[in-house]
Amino acid sequence: MASPESAQIRKTLVKDYPSNTPLAVQRQEWETVALQAQLPPNIAIEPIEANGVACEWVIGSRADRNKVLLWVHGGGFSSGSVRTHRELASHLSEATGAAVLLPDYRLAPEHPFPAAIADVMAVYQWLIAQGKDAKAIVMGGDSAGANLAVESLISLQASGQPLPAAVVLTSPWLDLTQSGETITTNAEADPTTTREALDAAAQLYAGGKDTADPLISPLFAKLHDLPPMLIQVGGDEILLSDSTRFVERLEAADVEVALDIWPEMWHTWQGWMDTLPEARRAIEGIGQYVKQRL
Repeated sequence: MASPESAQIRKTLVKDYPSNTPLAVQRQEWETVALQAQLPPNIAIEPIEANGVACEWVIGSRADRNKVLLWVHGGGFSSGSVRTHRELASHLSEATGAAVLLPDYRLAPEHPFPAAIADVMAVYQWLIAQGKDAKAIVMGGDSAGANLAVESLISLQASGQPLPAAVVLTSPWLDLTQSGETITTNAEADPTTTREALDAAAQLYAGGKDTADPLISPLFAKLHDLPPMLIQVGGDEILLSDSTRFVERLEAADVEVALDIWPEMWHTWQGWMDTLPEARRAIEGIGQYVKQRL
């Protein structure tokens, strides 16, 4: 059963922005709210540039700088930044004991596919060039960021580059065709996300290309020889079947994967860390998973 705090938060949630809300307004509103967040004490924030990509180190008080969680932020490929995800990264660093690196990758529609993937790959390659052992890196992301993390891994693998020790995906958006059954069956239960909004974001990102392309929808990609993965997804998400189908394909490819489905949780609920017990437990679970692999 979901917590009482969950019921209270759910009353405040809304299903996406109205379709006529300008993207610039959506971006600015998220940034404004995010900058009001209180970070845990003794968090170090260090802006850097990695292979031409603006990034931010977010380093907890107990973090080992030799261990890295490369986290790719969500936001439908068209919103979000190091600022919107600074608070989440702070809690992830505290939980995992790793330094979190947030890339400020290029956003659609100004920079459609494959610009964001190129940026994430460039940041990972910068880490390796700086002397970081791939086995001391975990890659992860939330929502659209999870998509970009997987696509970057597949592209790195194709070019023969070393892959990270493990992968963490939260509420991943892996099928931009919206063909999963929970797009329909969870439409009423999901308090934050709609098919219409996903379709619009997918078109902005794809830039006219086929959203079924495996380089856009990693659900349809070849998944052999990828690192172990942890996937957390909410039971009420319309994107739930993205995760369940992806796990089936990973298991068929003999990739080690752990799937955690959280009953009655919504898209990226981990972001409510300060008020939601389920968010705290989810972050703790990510911390345990990462510590076991770094």
